Amino acid sequence: SPTLFAQSTDLQSQTTQSVNTALTPNPDNVHQALVSLPATHVAKNALLSSEITPPGSPNIPVLIDALVRVVDPSTMASFDSDTQHAALVGLKAVAKHRFDVLEPMRDAVVMAVMAHVRDRNITVKLAAERCALYALRLARVPSTEFDGDNNGLDAYVQNMGGPASDKGKQVLDYHRRVLSKLADATRELDYASDDEDDPNSAGSRADGANSDDEA
Repeated sequence: SPTLFAQSTDLQSQTTQSVNTALTPNPDNVHQALVSLPATHVAKNALLSSEITPPGSPNIPVLIDALVRVVDPSTMASFDSDTQHAALVGLKAVAKHRFDVLEPMRDAVVMAVMAHVRDRNITVKLAAERCALYALRLARVPSTEFDGDNNGLDAYVQNMGGPASDKGKQVLDYHRRVLSKLADATRELDYASDDEDDPNSAGSRADGANSDDEA
């Protein structure tokens, strides 16, 4: 239970290590395909609980890094699309509800996520868009009275080498064509929550942002 986890640092550390092991590519681990998906859910739930992972907890960067590995281009081949989708949903939830714990690793998160915004799997693609939206702090988050801005985007672009860099160009172009429209949609009065990441929900995509291939 959350209370038990909150009261036991040993249990927190053991669980974090188990998640880290499950989400570390290992060709000799015949059970990895079975444990990786549940491990992403454990990581998400732990990161969303300030009792289990209070600010400053050494388990936070380990858990975030484990989720990033699932979608990082250099390691994602070890995980199926369901696990990748779950990792993106988890990272988005943390970015939306506990940005303070994700912010120190924001650049690594966004770099990995941007590799999936053109994914052929529509559920993975949509989850990547939502994750980028909140990791860059573009969207409105009513629970924290934050209306979204471009400060996170600007900081990320500068950290990637500026607007002329490959990664800078990539995210700025995608922001112009897709992310800005999604961000605007979160400020509409009738915007539906995207917490379930349902591509068929009213809040899953802004009107006019139907494809990243649009001009």
